[in-house]
Amino acid sequence: MSYRTFSIIVASLLTVGASRAATITFDLASSLVSLRPGQTITVSGTIRNTGTGIAFLNGDSFTAMAPLIVDDSPFFLNAPTLAPGSLLTGPVFFVSISTNTAVGLYTGSFSILGGDTATASALLASSAFAVQVVPEPGTIVAGGLAMIVCGLESRRRHRGN
Repeated sequence: MSYRTFSIIVASLLTVGASRAATITFDLASSLVSLRPGQTITVSGTIRNTGTGIAFLNGDSFTAMAPLIVDDSPFFLNAPTLAPGSLLTGPVFFVSISTNTAVGLYTGSFSILGGDTATASALLASSAFAVQVVPEPGTIVAGGLAMIVCGLESRRRHRGN
């Protein structure tokens, strides 16, 4: 076999393999959510198979700043194989915040692993998210009342002089 024939065969095999590679897009319904300390929220998203072959969604990976707690069980309950052009929309993961979490912005990312076989674990897609921890309504009311009382006391002292 000549070098040219060998090169054509190798190029053909690489092209066939590349056309079967699983390709998906992954978008979260909202990449920024607000939570009060002690709350849990469901983060939903859409996963679409944009490739020409079946996409096996075999796992996930996530990173999250402390004190975020991520539970990926909705992904595992809902992540089937996706036929070309099909999509899955629904819950992807839960995010929880402990009751003693400080107000602020916390970030993370969620990645989907899989490929074109039932055992593949390549990174298929990833999406970043952020959680804005907001104060409890009671804390806001108490802070507002404290400011009113301080203002009234200051006014009373000013008039008394």
